[in-house]
Amino acid sequence: MKIIDKTFSLDYKDVPENALFLDIETTGLKAETSHLYLFGCIWEEAPGAWRFKQWFAETPYEERVVLREVNAFAADFSAFVHFNGDRFDLPYLNVKAEDFGLDSVFPAKKSFDLYPVLKPLKAVLGLPNGRQKSFESFLFTGRKDIYNGGELIDFYFRYVRSGDAALLKPLLLHNEEDVLGTVSLLALLPYARLQAGKAPFTGVRVLADDADGVTLRLDTQDRYPVPVTVNDGGILVKALENRVLLKLPAREQTLKYFYPNQKDYFYLISEDQAIHRSVATFVDPANLKKATKENCYIKKTARFYPLMQTEGTEIFRESAAGAPYGVWTAAAADDPAYWSRYIGRFLQRIK
Repeated sequence: MKIIDKTFSLDYKDVPENALFLDIETTGLKAETSHLYLFGCIWEEAPGAWRFKQWFAETPYEERVVLREVNAFAADFSAFVHFNGDRFDLPYLNVKAEDFGLDSVFPAKKSFDLYPVLKPLKAVLGLPNGRQKSFESFLFTGRKDIYNGGELIDFYFRYVRSGDAALLKPLLLHNEEDVLGTVSLLALLPYARLQAGKAPFTGVRVLADDADGVTLRLDTQDRYPVPVTVNDGGILVKALENRVLLKLPAREQTLKYFYPNQKDYFYLISEDQAIHRSVATFVDPANLKKATKENCYIKKTARFYPLMQTEGTEIFRESAAGAPYGVWTAAAADDPAYWSRYIGRFLQRIK
């Protein structure tokens, strides 16, 4: 068994406390019919100072030794961070430990799988798929490894037969860059918070408010290392560095507020609006119609902007089934939490 030990200087936020970032390499997808030949991991020993370690089985017969060493080592950590490890890495390790009569440490610890957190970002970031290498390419990590895990299975068995160091290098490099790549994905968590409507905005400023619409600047405690722009339906969101720009179409028009209980209203034909039945007794019956879902409204002329959420505000529409709008006022820009939710729901529509 080979053990590789390295150190790295890395600067990342959102590092879980006492967490071990890990990735495994195997000769197949089923633990019952394949072998674990490499376990790689990294952890932060001090702010910015990271320690990297690999256990490599030089033959399949060393698999049990690797598992025993890995389980003993991993027991000191509180959480495990990985990419899609809840579906593959951790179950694989658990089955292997059971097969060898070992106690697996992995079920007893907190698991943080980055895959389900980042997968919804695929469309927002303009990625072709939700694979780890695609997310890394967005961050320009400069990965050198050119192989995938399936291609390296043959490399491993050829190494077992020959001991050729030239075959060992790509095996170790692939795993090392998978582990380092997993750490690099922490830089995408601010984008995930933005899409989830949980961006920690600290302030809002109106940069423009004119006939073209409204542009807001939202400052945040997060950082977006790669600029992202999403434009849909006249709404534009741009995230860059420590701020988010939000451009809204806001124009003056006449829209309708629809009352929710049409049975309590009549439609006043001459005024093209609904009135409460308590008032309708004073109106000529020939000027009244029974209110329906489509005509139970009053009209308002104001400056409107498209709503993403409808809680806690009056909703105006062109028709009963139309898109929701809200009245734009300068005071609407004063709530960072509202705009965090607004942007989140907007980004969740992007497919």
